[in-house]
Amino acid sequence: MERSRYIRTRRAQASALRKRRLRRFSLMLDQEPQSKKIKLADALAFRRALLDRLQAAGRMAFRSDVVLQLDFFTSAKNPPAIYNLPKNYIDLMWKRAKVPDDARPQLLLRDDRQVKALIVRYHLGGASSWPGVWVQAEPFRDFLADLDLTERIQRNDFEDDRDQWRSSGSDDLKRGPFHCQESWDEHGFRQLAEFERDRKRVTEQLGNDAYECQRQMMRMSAQQEHLRGTDRLICLGLLHAFQSYAKPEGDPHNDILNRIALRTRNMMLGEPFVLDFHYVPRREGDSAVFKQILRTALNDFKAKHPDLFPLSTLLNVTMLMIQPEGCEKKGGMDLDNLATTILRALHDIWVPPSSFAHAFKTDNIESDDLREYWDQARNKLPKAMTTSVTEYRVFQLPRLPDDPKDGFIRMAVGDGMNPIRLREEVDEYLEKWEEAINH
Repeated sequence: MERSRYIRTRRAQASALRKRRLRRFSLMLDQEPQSKKIKLADALAFRRALLDRLQAAGRMAFRSDVVLQLDFFTSAKNPPAIYNLPKNYIDLMWKRAKVPDDARPQLLLRDDRQVKALIVRYHLGGASSWPGVWVQAEPFRDFLADLDLTERIQRNDFEDDRDQWRSSGSDDLKRGPFHCQESWDEHGFRQLAEFERDRKRVTEQLGNDAYECQRQMMRMSAQQEHLRGTDRLICLGLLHAFQSYAKPEGDPHNDILNRIALRTRNMMLGEPFVLDFHYVPRREGDSAVFKQILRTALNDFKAKHPDLFPLSTLLNVTMLMIQPEGCEKKGGMDLDNLATTILRALHDIWVPPSSFAHAFKTDNIESDDLREYWDQARNKLPKAMTTSVTEYRVFQLPRLPDDPKDGFIRMAVGDGMNPIRLREEVDEYLEKWEEAINH
């Protein structure tokens, strides 16, 4: 079989998938997560752990763009905000600590501009938990190749190499990642509204505390259902945005493909589920204007969605950025700086609870025992960390010819209690495909 045909077979695609997995970097370090004020010994320990892992694998720093995922597990009484953590660890991946160590400066990265996708998760376990920092990185092109493979699988777009193929398993693969068989509607909010209208009867039969507890649980469940649905739509939109990006240059159909990609992306990653902040600040005075636009948009969204506020569940946030024209490689905004700017305002205006215990309010609870129970649950968690998103994702999307010259920034929210594990769900889908091949 010709090579051009062979690389399109299932066998060749599965082999390439395994090679991509081997290029991933992973490190788990038992260390309390810290911001830029990190202890020098801990900064040196992190760099040493990176170096040891790289040397053991015979690897150097990534040369191309990367997808970076950071999980922080804290047991501190006063941990840093989620948006203050990534910058420190990203810098340590390519800069020396305050006191030079014997490791090369560029360990995992050559520059922080390489990070084109950043996923950060915060695990607030409290004093009883085990602290740690988990790092996973992979070439951005490998991430795109995996997404492209999911599309091939859905279309069954492979050369016939006469290998055994479990066709019955292919039916389970047609829907692709992030699809859900469960219907998504707003029945949770309707049930909550009916329950609140029936307050007098319920309190007469069960008492005030039973009513308040049930109302809060129903409110939390309704918000989770809504946010889980929007999160799945956003992840699906991201999948299609990267899949439909028209890559071949010089192709006579490229202009048409670009227009289709632009419309598809803006339809799936646009209003009403996405907040649009319009442009990327890069000139003098832009930051102040952008912060005002940001706060106005967050307040407007809050006013338009009274069912979601006050938040009674945990929150994850997805941020999307198209760099200004000419700034795709240099001169644009770093992903971690973008997240810091947005999340600071979001924490202040939306006040997302950082844990289940902080989401449950006892203001209207009359029972001393119930109030004490929830107070004890909150006391086990960091007292200074009552407000925080539990996860955020930031993606730099590829520019399309008709994108605005000043770029744009968009934001969407999802359920933080059980957020979609974006990278992991793609992996699980591809593993299911491999199993069908090898069956």
